[in-house]
Amino acid sequence: MPDGVDPVFLRHFIVGYENGDYEIGMDEWGALCLSVSKGTKVCYYSPEVAFGDYLADTVKFLRIAERNGDMSYNRTGHFVLFFLNHVCFADNFEKIHLVCTGSEGDAPWDTNHPVGSSLDDVAELHFASYADFIRNGYPDTKETMTFVEKRISELMPDDLAMIMCRDKVKLVFDNPPSSGKYELEMTLTTTDGKVKTARYTYDAEAEK
Repeated sequence: MPDGVDPVFLRHFIVGYENGDYEIGMDEWGALCLSVSKGTKVCYYSPEVAFGDYLADTVKFLRIAERNGDMSYNRTGHFVLFFLNHVCFADNFEKIHLVCTGSEGDAPWDTNHPVGSSLDDVAELHFASYADFIRNGYPDTKETMTFVEKRISELMPDDLAMIMCRDKVKLVFDNPPSSGKYELEMTLTTTDGKVKTARYTYDAEAEK
């Protein structure tokens, strides 16, 4: 394991990827967040920072890094800083959709969104991405993250790449219902065609 204080040479800007199924849950501050489920999470780390059991999955890491074009950072950095912060979802996404699949008494989400309808136009995802920094060839700037705050209906594949998962990926609603329970289903289609699903029961009283 590299020393946490001394700088290490880093071939890749992103040093880790989290792979697995996704879940939606409330964090300690009451924000709804998308994350890789702890029960399915597998982490892949770069050869420069991998240690112990993680050494077995560096080949998988390198495949993802090559797909993302993150192969020539070639600078030194502090191990702890990169290990804790420069970690992204292994998946890049082609599209994401959110649907209200059910509710108590078949109540609508709002007057324009009955049960079974898409909530893409009234829900936003807020997250940070390293994609622009890497695609632009690691420019000399302190701004390595791009912060994205868009309605789900407005998100494009270029937005949905190299999403930082150690930061919060927040799900935010416009004027959500004030009462009732609603079943939500998010489908995430990856750039390699896999479809993953995250479900959540939205309790309007608990979310206040």
